[in-house]
Amino acid sequence: WVGSDYKLLLFNPIEETFSVDSTLDAICGVQSLSYDDNNLWIASESGIYRWDMTSPPVRYKFDDIHEDAVARVLLHDSNGNIWLGLGAGIHRYIKETDTFIYYDLPVDHEVTAICECERDVLLIGTDKGAAFLFNNSGRGTCAQVAQIDSRIHDFHSETGGRNILIGSDAGLFIYDKVLRRVVRSTDELAHQSIYRF
Repeated sequence: WVGSDYKLLLFNPIEETFSVDSTLDAICGVQSLSYDDNNLWIASESGIYRWDMTSPPVRYKFDDIHEDAVARVLLHDSNGNIWLGLGAGIHRYIKETDTFIYYDLPVDHEVTAICECERDVLLIGTDKGAAFLFNNSGRGTCAQVAQIDSRIHDFHSETGGRNILIGSDAGLFIYDKVLRRVVRSTDELAHQSIYRF
């Protein structure tokens, strides 16, 4: 699957062609894709969708979020949870009730990136360059770990690795999971805008 400004496209590697599934005509401006065991999750400018690829997609509405807020990121974590960055907070999908639980950030920033640091701990990035650690065990706690004063676009974490790469408008940063601090990269990517890993 490929998300675009226009539609969600399916790539056929044998024919080397893209096609649009008519079931998904209402979905436009795809921001992020994620999978769980049975579903394709789609965050788009037209809403949040869960699609089992056999019936029409389910669209979710969030009454607690401003109607202009766009879902930018989705994450499927090692516990099997689907996380959604929407507005100034994150939502966790509850499969048993087909609903989401909302967790607010301590600042009024838009969530632009989510990464799993370790089991039950997420790293959250915002449009204003704040990075937060969110501990999902218990009631969920959130603490700011960095401020880089530039939009955070993406994170990249290698399984079992010590560092998480942070892509931002101000270049490449590195979050050290052991020391719990962020440092700026000193190589040629230090001052390039980094959008995706």
